Amino acid sequence: DHILDIDIISSGNKTNQKIHLKSPIYLSSSINGYLSHISLKPGMKFEVPFFDPSSLDNRMLPVEVIGKEKVKIHGKSVDAIKIKLTYGGMDLFLWMDNSKKTIKEQSPMGFVMIKEKKEVALANIKSPKKAIDIIKASSIPIDKPIKKQEKLKMLVVNLSGFNKKGMDLDGERQSFKEGNLIIKKENISKIKKVLTDDKFLFSTPFIQSDNPEIKEIAKKIIGNERKRLKQIKLILNWMNKNIKKEPILSIPNALEVLKKKRGDCNEHAVLFTALARSISIPTRIAIGVVYLDGAFFYHAWCEVLLDKWITVDPVFNQIPADVTHIRFILGDIKRWVEINRLLGKLRIKVVDAK
Repeated sequence: DHILDIDIISSGNKTNQKIHLKSPIYLSSSINGYLSHISLKPGMKFEVPFFDPSSLDNRMLPVEVIGKEKVKIHGKSVDAIKIKLTYGGMDLFLWMDNSKKTIKEQSPMGFVMIKEKKEVALANIKSPKKAIDIIKASSIPIDKPIKKQEKLKMLVVNLSGFNKKGMDLDGERQSFKEGNLIIKKENISKIKKVLTDDKFLFSTPFIQSDNPEIKEIAKKIIGNERKRLKQIKLILNWMNKNIKKEPILSIPNALEVLKKKRGDCNEHAVLFTALARSISIPTRIAIGVVYLDGAFFYHAWCEVLLDKWITVDPVFNQIPADVTHIRFILGDIKRWVEINRLLGKLRIKVVDAK
């Protein structure tokens, strides 16, 4: 066995993780180099041991050699071989010329990159008159607005345009059948005996629920309160007052969020999860979309275990979360990349709201 020894430093705290590997691994930056040193023939299918440092995800990366193609590069036709890489249900394509140099790539979101000289690449770059709002550009508009979403008890939407395989659309308050998704808001007025599930109490490198700082602040937040629902509301209220809602580019990390006191939905989700787990509240993260001002935007929130799983949104300070929260994925940071499968493809039509 090979062992990958990793030190993760966050807010002055260092944690160590050892991952057992069956073989040496490749990073995204070295995959192309590996492919350039092997014989590639149309129709070949194989797997490459791959590691993603941003999520600590170690998996086999499926590779398929599609075939030979002519690629237009600066008006010239170049002989190339087309290769498909699949990660998290998403396909990335790359083209290599006869000398095994990558001359073109296409990302799952449709971005195309072409190899060219630096001076050529920079020559036509112009500053845009108006900055592009990536968040708005990736949103899913709908034909009619949803009114008073926080008061709705049920939402029915039709979902189309994407591959549903592996998505967590069915379960808990959501039921999915033949393209229609029904979301019913949970009733938390009468909580029966609370349940527990050790699988959703563990600490991870990015959700450090066993860290002394996380534990200490969680205990201060809840004080002497022993009822789980009230503990959750106390954490939500504390985060609403103390964590600024700001879009930032980062790998979500609970300790970093606690230190910097700011972040977007991902940062809010990991911090809430860490705080809740530290006081023995089973918590998991949901990824999907939420309605806001005429469109659905990609979003992250949480689910906590009471007598059943209940949605919680630390950004909007909601328990349960309003029914415009449409869940596609449940899981930790290793699965979050899968939401990219929906970008530019997902279509939503409101069927009923009441």
